[in-house]
Amino acid sequence: MKLSDLIKILDALFEVGQSLENDNTGFQLGNLHNDIKTVLVTLDVTYGAIDEAIACGAGLVISHHNLIFEPIYCITSDDAAGAKILRLAKNDISVYSAHTNYDAMQGGLNDLLFEALGLKNPVVIEPLHNDMCSCHDSSEPLSLKDGNDAESNNKNTSYDNRKKVAGFGRMGELKVPLALQDVMAILKEKLGLINMQWMAPAPAGLKDIKSEKILSTKKIRKIAVINGGANSLAYILSSPSFDCDLVITGEMKYSNAAMIAESGKIFIAAGHAETEKLAIDGIYGRMKKNKKLAGINIIKSKAGYIPWRYYIE
Repeated sequence: MKLSDLIKILDALFEVGQSLENDNTGFQLGNLHNDIKTVLVTLDVTYGAIDEAIACGAGLVISHHNLIFEPIYCITSDDAAGAKILRLAKNDISVYSAHTNYDAMQGGLNDLLFEALGLKNPVVIEPLHNDMCSCHDSSEPLSLKDGNDAESNNKNTSYDNRKKVAGFGRMGELKVPLALQDVMAILKEKLGLINMQWMAPAPAGLKDIKSEKILSTKKIRKIAVINGGANSLAYILSSPSFDCDLVITGEMKYSNAAMIAESGKIFIAAGHAETEKLAIDGIYGRMKKNKKLAGINIIKSKAGYIPWRYYIE
C-alpha cells in the first residue's frame, strides 16, 4: 500500500482531529510514494526500535510518542533527534505518530488503562474543546455521582455527555471496594510494574501514619486514571468537589501530587512509559481489526520504550 494512502487510513483510524493544537501528531517523516508492506508499532522511536524496523524490513514505524515534537532547525548527527532522523532516512523508513489523539479518543490509551484495572462506568475527566464537547464547561470540576442522585439528574447532562466524548483521563468505579494494597497489586500485575510512588493525605496534628495501616485499611471504590503525564489536570484532580478515592497517573510534579493528597485523595505515580506501553498492543490491535490493512504485516516492538530501573539502598 502506498504510504500516502496508508496515512489517510491511519488519520481516520486514530482520529487525528482529536489531537491537541500544540501536538505534532500524525505523519512525521518519509517518502509518501513508498510502498509499505511491513509496519513496526512502538511506544517511542528508540534506537532499539529503529534497529528492529531495519531488521524486519519495516517501511513504517508507528509510535505513540512523537519522533518530532518541538520545531527542528537543523538535522545533524550530533543531535539526538537528528541522529535518529538520519538513520531512519538512510534506511528509507517512515514514521507516523498517534499521540494526544490516541490518548483522548474513545477506545484509546486512557480507556485501555481504565479497562486494565477492571473499572466500570467510564466518565471523561476533561473533554476536548471541540464541537463534540460543546456541552461541557471545563471550569466545572467533575463529580461522579450515583445515577439515582436527583441533583445529578436535574442539574445538567454533563455526566452522560462525558461518557460519549473524547478527552483526557477517565473516572470510574470498582465493582466492589478494595483495600489500597489490593488495588496496587492489580496495577502492578496488569502493567508489569517493579515499583510505584504513592502519596496519602495525613490528618492534621499527626506526624505520620504507618504506610502499612493505610495500605490495609483504606478502602478504594472511585478511581481516576490518566496515562502518562497529568500535570495539566492537577487543579481538577485536587478540587475538593472532585469525587474520587484514588488518582492513578504516570507522572506528576511533587507540588501537584501534594495538592491532590491534601484534598483527601490517595495519589499513585506508576511511571510515564509504564502507563503508556499499553499503546503498543492497543495500536496493533486496532490496526489488525481494520480490513483495509489486511495486506500489511504488523509487528509489535520489543525495544520500543525504556523502563525505569530502581535502586533501593
